[in-house]
Amino acid sequence: MRVSLRNSAVLSALLLTAAAAPGPGTSVCRASGWGVGPQVDVRAAPSPGSRVLARLVPRAAEQDGVDLNGTLPEFRIHGARGGWFLIGEASYGDYGDPKPRRPLYAGQGWVRGAQIGGQLMPGRLYAAPSQRSRSRAYGKGTDEVEVKRLLDCAGTWVKIEADIGTGWVNGLCSNQVTTCS
Repeated sequence: MRVSLRNSAVLSALLLTAAAAPGPGTSVCRASGWGVGPQVDVRAAPSPGSRVLARLVPRAAEQDGVDLNGTLPEFRIHGARGGWFLIGEASYGDYGDPKPRRPLYAGQGWVRGAQIGGQLMPGRLYAAPSQRSRSRAYGKGTDEVEVKRLLDCAGTWVKIEADIGTGWVNGLCSNQVTTCS
């Protein structure tokens, strides 16, 4: 069978999409977060040996008199499998940046839960992804809770490991400046 260059590009795009797509055993969710560390590798599959599709790094620059140094890459979280999270729509937040939001990576890919952080609204840490489960309140301010890593997700719920313990929160978001409310 002969494959043209055009068909080859289409086939490659389909294979990349299939590699990153949720599959059996993947929890589906809707949350957002940011990349933690000097570099976050977005991979084709939930495995440390999988091909790197993109590398997300913190923004280290000043533009038009606005200090953007340290702004972390933000993204949507679409699913989880085995401590890995399917992300997409990566960009830098616009925290005073006079230029429009610039996409960093438009596709989907997998990131380890230990490389994802997020902002929490004051609230409760639950034993299960339900407001009817056992819970305990945490801090009046979200800066009182340090999210160490993400463990799983379900709908709008995300299971986190934090300095206050491990449990489920509803409403993890990627705002690095204010609360998520």
